[in-house]
Amino acid sequence: MARIWRINEPRVVHEEIDGEVIAIDLATGAYFSMPATAAIVWQMLDLGPVEAGDLIKTLLDRFNDAPNVAADELDAFVTSLVSHELVSETAEPPKALPALNGERRTYVSPEVDKYTDMQELILLDPVHEVDAIGWPTPANTPET
Repeated sequence: MARIWRINEPRVVHEEIDGEVIAIDLATGAYFSMPATAAIVWQMLDLGPVEAGDLIKTLLDRFNDAPNVAADELDAFVTSLVSHELVSETAEPPKALPALNGERRTYVSPEVDKYTDMQELILLDPVHEVDAIGWPTPANTPET
């Protein structure tokens, strides 16, 4: 059975800034940096859910000089995103990936860097302290 991947939204929020993706796991407060090839992988996952083989084939078509190990590296990279709980396998039907038009890129082994230096601040976000009604209604607290 083919593996189908999706970003763990809404738990994970992300933004691309100057070719680098920054993703924040709101459950743990950790944030992640994914530059270059890793950012392109993330952009493709953001179109998802996507089937693993289609994702890797589409990505390999994007790079001029992908080495023989690129498919294994891309698979290992997404597996690392799964281990960080940024991405998960799903039973949802995959979406067809569009052909990547535009500038072909130079392949760089994809990497994800994890940072925990701001966990406490991220977890202090008051949105975490509300009930199902949502912001700005505060969570029910015992009366004193």
